[in-house]
Amino acid sequence: MVTSPKSLEQEVADSLTKLMTHPEFATVAGLNRALRLLAKWRSQLIDRAVVAWQGTVIQGGPFKGMRYFATATESNVSPKLLGNYEAELQSLIEEIVTSNFDCIVNIGCADGYYAVGFARRMSNVQVFAFDTDPEARRKCSELAEMNGVADRVTVAGEFRGDDFQDYVDRRALVFVDIEGAEDDLLLPDIYPALRNLTILVECHDAVKPRLSERIAEHFASNHVVRKIQPQLRCPTLPSGFSKTSHLDQLLSVWEWRLGPTPWLYLKPSRDHSAAELRPLDGRAG
Repeated sequence: MVTSPKSLEQEVADSLTKLMTHPEFATVAGLNRALRLLAKWRSQLIDRAVVAWQGTVIQGGPFKGMRYFATATESNVSPKLLGNYEAELQSLIEEIVTSNFDCIVNIGCADGYYAVGFARRMSNVQVFAFDTDPEARRKCSELAEMNGVADRVTVAGEFRGDDFQDYVDRRALVFVDIEGAEDDLLLPDIYPALRNLTILVECHDAVKPRLSERIAEHFASNHVVRKIQPQLRCPTLPSGFSKTSHLDQLLSVWEWRLGPTPWLYLKPSRDHSAAELRPLDGRAG
């Protein structure tokens, strides 16, 4: 007898039932786990609605017009399709695309949102995308094909620290999102090529407390450090949202984050005049 796959709702109900029978369910931690489970379920329903309303072309933000998928590799898809994903980076992305980089090194490319997005916006740039997950690499290659930039997006597996040396003589931006493993990779004392590279890294402080501070310290003597905190911004939502609850509108831009994930933008000091130096948190001194 062939068993039908469980619906999303049944999977969530089963997980919630299991949570409710756990002795710690009636605690703050237990209720938070249940809340997160239900919020992720609801956000996936919102994903379906957004795809039905507007299709899978990104409607706003720096990668507006990019063809994308109906589901994302690591999270919900609505923030990307609505053009609100990682909104705190959007002004910096505009700065990057008008800079003179000749290649983007995307370490932890997932399904290619940034690798392909940068390739579309920067027509003279070669993108080198790395991920240890074979399915992520397949999706990244597919996304590059869908958007007509496969000739400039090279997809590969694991990136090792010694590989930084391959880009030391290029005008490279290193874009890093590797779920906490940046702690073991962004070490300029061990990999000296990093001293000459511009780096944008998502720091998973929620996984490793004070990680962003440690990385900033590693680069403080040789780089200008700009720290960018995550921000929740609500875009202009499709008309279908006019009949939904405020909770659904909030969940449409939620990115499933467990906690703090600040970004560091690290530029070699030789690229700046003294007047451009910024304090760690990015505010005016």
